[in-house]
Amino acid sequence: GNCIEEWPSKNGFRGITTLEVLRLGNNQLKFVPGPECLSTLCGLKNVDLSNNRLTALGSDGGIGTLTNLEVLNLSGNVLESLPEDLGCIGSSLLTLNLSNNQLRWLPSTIDQLIGLRFLDISQNQLTTIPRNMNGLKQLVEIHGSRNHLAMIPDSFGSLISLEIISFQHNNLRTLPETVGLLTRLQHINLQNNRLKDLPREMGSWILLEQLNVTSNDIISLPKSCGHCHLLKKLELGYNKIE
Repeated sequence: GNCIEEWPSKNGFRGITTLEVLRLGNNQLKFVPGPECLSTLCGLKNVDLSNNRLTALGSDGGIGTLTNLEVLNLSGNVLESLPEDLGCIGSSLLTLNLSNNQLRWLPSTIDQLIGLRFLDISQNQLTTIPRNMNGLKQLVEIHGSRNHLAMIPDSFGSLISLEIISFQHNNLRTLPETVGLLTRLQHINLQNNRLKDLPREMGSWILLEQLNVTSNDIISLPKSCGHCHLLKKLELGYNKIE
């Protein structure tokens, strides 16, 4: 990294319409400019702003102008919220890393990122996940560890392409029945929560290979667990199973 504290001026990027990759990680940036600057970088596909001091992404009309963006890394900042125009990036965005910030909620427009494959929201201050995630049907991995999540909404069952779920170190007490619709799941990590049971619908996880529910309050497993014929690793330590 360097010690860059301010975003390069508008003129500094003007004319570089062919720019596809911009890496400004490991600096001291505190803000991202508005559309007057970002709109000149409409060709960007990969932006890395990780490990800076960002507290906000600016007003609406900024980051949403990057409609060709495929990878956005905002991890390791101090973001408390995200602008609603994040969804304006649309179907091009494949990878979104928001880990290790101070986020308390996610914008309602996140379901407009219909091409998203990888989402990391771990190590934030989230207490809920947006109910309107129905558009994220291409999402393969979601990581949400070390937040304050108490529940997962029923709409989670709409994420039909999910293969990897990681929600360890939260306050989850139950899983919605709709998780039975996630028939492509292969790896699930739910350790260090407050789960008392697992849904009988888990019997539809026929591709499941690894399940970690260590350090919960689980009393027993549903009989449908026997339908997970590909299960290779099952971790049940520190529960209340008799």
